[in-house]
Amino acid sequence: MNFRLKRASARGFTLIELMLAMGIFAGIMAGIYASWYTIIRGSKSGLEAAANVQRARIAIQCVEDALLTVQVFNQNITHYSFEADSTEEFAQLSLVSKLPKSFPRSGKFGDLDVRRVTFTVEPGPDRLNQLVMRQQPYLCETNQDEELFPIV
Repeated sequence: MNFRLKRASARGFTLIELMLAMGIFAGIMAGIYASWYTIIRGSKSGLEAAANVQRARIAIQCVEDALLTVQVFNQNITHYSFEADSTEEFAQLSLVSKLPKSFPRSGKFGDLDVRRVTFTVEPGPDRLNQLVMRQQPYLCETNQDEELFPIV
């Protein structure tokens, strides 16, 4: 009789119990994965929104810096003209400014801090409009790099 008690207590799990436990475990893992994926997707969209806000802030800062340092001389208005054009589908603003050293691409132009800066709105990828900035030193020929690779 003592032998039978030991044998009855040594019984294992049935196949149904094992499959039920594996199903519960799979459900828990699926829930954890779905939560993790949602967190990753939310983080990615948050980072994209922050990057868009940063780009907009920098763009406004560039326009503000250029407008605050405008150079206009009535004796030579043909070279120092302030041009704003909205007759086309997209607007354009062109002006001569004495730009600070912190202005984007200032290192490219060395000590030539008086430059003509042109802001245009151009169609971009995915049918979105983008603000494009081109600059060139005052009274110099247009830089080919600026024409091909402007700051967007």
